[in-house]
Amino acid sequence: MTRKFAITIPCLALGSLLIGAPPAPLHGGSPYGVCSHITRDGFGYRDESCRRIAAAGIGAVRSDVDWKRCQPAKDSPFDFSFYDAAVESAEAAGLRFLPILMRPPKWASPVWEHLEEWGAFVEAFVRRYGERCPDIEIMNETNLRVFWGSEPDAEKYCDVLKAAYAAAKRADPRVRVMLGGLNGVPLPYVRRILERGGAGAFDAICVHPYTHPYPPEPALERDLEALRGLLAEFGAGEKPVVVTELGWPTHQANVEGLPLMRTLLAAARPGQASWRCVYATTTPVPDGQESPVAAAIAGALPPGSTCEELHGDALRARLAAGGIDAVVYPFDETFPADTSTPCSTSCATAGCSWTSAECRCGIHARRRHPGHSRSIRAARTPSRCAAGCASRSTRTGSTPRSRAKGGPSPPQPRSRRATGATPPASGRGASRKKTSSALGTNSSPCSS
Repeated sequence: MTRKFAITIPCLALGSLLIGAPPAPLHGGSPYGVCSHITRDGFGYRDESCRRIAAAGIGAVRSDVDWKRCQPAKDSPFDFSFYDAAVESAEAAGLRFLPILMRPPKWASPVWEHLEEWGAFVEAFVRRYGERCPDIEIMNETNLRVFWGSEPDAEKYCDVLKAAYAAAKRADPRVRVMLGGLNGVPLPYVRRILERGGAGAFDAICVHPYTHPYPPEPALERDLEALRGLLAEFGAGEKPVVVTELGWPTHQANVEGLPLMRTLLAAARPGQASWRCVYATTTPVPDGQESPVAAAIAGALPPGSTCEELHGDALRARLAAGGIDAVVYPFDETFPADTSTPCSTSCATAGCSWTSAECRCGIHARRRHPGHSRSIRAARTPSRCAAGCASRSTRTGSTPRSRAKGGPSPPQPRSRRATGATPPASGRGASRKKTSSALGTNSSPCSS
């Protein structure tokens, strides 16, 4: 699952990470594995891939097991023959096979409305493979729309996890059920699972702590320690944390959409000689790291333009200080406000029905405000948002419906992209980063 905007090294730690200690193996042997997708062997490389993985001293291979392939119709019996071949290839090379149980058939979608049938699938899989697959991962990156199938919902995923756990343990109490590999280390998402009683529904938790475009070392231990602290709050601090995807970026930033951004800004302010931009990144910027995205944005604008990449408190402080001409948002619309502190009041943007109760930490990742367009737009003035939601206000400012008093409506080109979030993949899909932009003012983009 290649990460957008990064080239990932395929060697992935599949062992439980104990901070300051070597990773422990899942069930004996090497603690390392590769996410090779041998169950999607469209080119006939499965056997050779397994042999080469084993020759590198790696002990496990991780791949998808799609429910829809095993039971395409509701009244059809389970057919695991396709996956038998993949498991046999792994075993022949001396590898453990780590299955990701995922992708329900259309007749059982959404999966949280078909928990009994989902449980039957999980139970049938565990009964069939038993000790051959001693660990199972329950879905993949459910905190991303592209994998969950709709707006990510930790509470619904918790119900799916509970059903899978009960079914797996009925089939074999020894199997280790792992909370599916989450994109990044999404603490708010995990907290909601735990608050719903999910701590007893998994034996280990899997994460994909990508930090692209930066190397993972500065943030890896910090993020995993924070996750362990959160688990400890709910009595699950001793459960293993397993990294089932991780990459080290080796790319040069290629930011798609820069010509459109440049055109929109020029149309909004034809006389602007240079621009002071802020790129509102969704991940912390490591100390001392230079942002390749910010450099690409600044380089696409007239000479003398600048761009800062900021996150969290640093972003909010910079916005409050003013002196910004444009705010550039990530293409996938994962806005910093979606993982920031709760809003104290409702949004004041015309036509927006979001309330403070809905703006809880992270719950609306990649969800637009009702009535707001997802098109890339430049605006003469930002929308105004209620106090207490500085970074959220920049989001509403990215797609305002109203125009500045007495001024003409800004140009509003049609978006070229489909509605949705990150394409296939916390390393997935295309390797180019897209952006959308919103024009700010010389004062703070958020005011009460």
